[in-house]
Amino acid sequence: MSRICIVTAALLALAGRWAGAAGQSLLRPGDRWVMDGDSITHNDTYRRAVVLVQKHFHPTEPVAITQVGVTGATSAHGVEGALSEKPTVVSIMLGVNNYINSSFRYGMDIKPFVEGYRADIEKKVRAYREGGAVVLLLSPPLTDERFDHGIYELRGSREFLKECVKVLQEIAKSCEGVFYVPVQEEFEAFQQSLADGQILRCDGVHPSGLGQYRIARTLWEHLNLAGGMRGDRRELCGGSAAEPAPVRVSLASRFMADERAGLSFVLKSEKSARLTATWSLGQARGQQALDVPAGETVWKPEIPQEALRLEPGESAAMVLDLADGARRSVFIVDLFRVRVLHLTDGKVSGTVESRVERPEGRKVADWTVEWHGTNLFVHGETFDSDIESGEFWPWARDGVNFWFDFRPTERFADIGLDEEVHMAILQVADMPAFSATLIPWLGRGMHLAADAGAVRTPSGYKWHLNVSRCFTKSRKVDFSGREFIGFNLIVPDLDIIEGKPVTTHHPAWDPREPTDKRPDSLMILDLRNRFAGDFITNVHIFGW
Repeated sequence: MSRICIVTAALLALAGRWAGAAGQSLLRPGDRWVMDGDSITHNDTYRRAVVLVQKHFHPTEPVAITQVGVTGATSAHGVEGALSEKPTVVSIMLGVNNYINSSFRYGMDIKPFVEGYRADIEKKVRAYREGGAVVLLLSPPLTDERFDHGIYELRGSREFLKECVKVLQEIAKSCEGVFYVPVQEEFEAFQQSLADGQILRCDGVHPSGLGQYRIARTLWEHLNLAGGMRGDRRELCGGSAAEPAPVRVSLASRFMADERAGLSFVLKSEKSARLTATWSLGQARGQQALDVPAGETVWKPEIPQEALRLEPGESAAMVLDLADGARRSVFIVDLFRVRVLHLTDGKVSGTVESRVERPEGRKVADWTVEWHGTNLFVHGETFDSDIESGEFWPWARDGVNFWFDFRPTERFADIGLDEEVHMAILQVADMPAFSATLIPWLGRGMHLAADAGAVRTPSGYKWHLNVSRCFTKSRKVDFSGREFIGFNLIVPDLDIIEGKPVTTHHPAWDPREPTDKRPDSLMILDLRNRFAGDFITNVHIFGW
């Protein structure tokens, strides 16, 4: 590999706006942007990614970006929460719950529901415009009807959500200060660009971290967050058609032993190019001018070690932009410090401890993972004298929730939840007889691949899960060629306290972000002892 010639290099402490930002952003200094939406917005991942990019390009400009998403909200949800923030910009992304969380039933005429959606959005737009805010209408991502076997009724939902797009476009055309943003269209194009197994909505509805980043990218491009902040608001200033920098970027390594190792990137260019590379990570910022030769080149940015230092369970995200005049590519680089499990004779064991006092004691469970080459066998014992199973959501009932990342090394520990990342729930019940049921919640084919069971004990129950069969007819379970498997287990303890069900979740490994948002937070079963220490930092890059 050839080497980059660093023409200039400087660490810029809290610099103002970066050189090379073309055009004008929709945002202005002092803006208060409020994101109105449902659980997809409440997840708070796409907002945080937008904030990262906004602060990267304009670290000293006062802009506040918040969200008031409500799980289960339909378009009829009130505007009071958003208006209380006195917004100057409001984005609205609603629609899916008008179908899956309403009186609609498959086979009914969707026209009245579409018109109800129109009336609700028009009412919201009027309220926000009267409050002085610019309004962004974000088309809601489609569902993935391949996962209609789950808890949501998805048949016909894509047709409804496509009708929502027409409604939003018509409203935006007829109202001054209202803009349409094609989230749905660009989300679907991104899904189609991925491999078959990389599914952005494993429950059919909620975007994974990768899907959430795609939503964020649509926003930072169409609002041109890299641009100047003194423009008018007569039209959206950016667009997905902006030409990228003439270089492809990937990671030299998916793993970082510690902060001393630093980050390295592989740059691929068809011909030589001069780029301005700018990065920001927390309060640390830097910029380099690079002469990139044709071919493949390794580049290591000059990032201070303290900016890369993470405690176990902690995450960080860096923004990297590469500019060649008006051409620009923006990347988010995620870091997560996770625990490494080293196997001895193919086995590793541990315990689950409670952070609070329990009648049964602080020890919640024992667990053991056995790797037999082709299959994975997990077993243990839970100490719970009172078994309850009355909660609606299976992951809140007594039992064991298993998380696995079975992706190959090149996609292992990505931020997306695709069909090879599994959440499987072993639910136990005492009445009318003791029983155990395996509920595949996320991922594809665990009900075909695994055998599971449990037996009652005087102090709780012993349980096991053996993943050894076939996920699909063409995809047999065989871990013999794997280097790593992501793993965690969580023991929900449901108790009835003062007549109300209360669930406490006890994890074997407790990262600072939930796995359904960040599957790169799982512990790593180091099947072939690739890592020397007990912790490693997973690295993931999003962008092109």
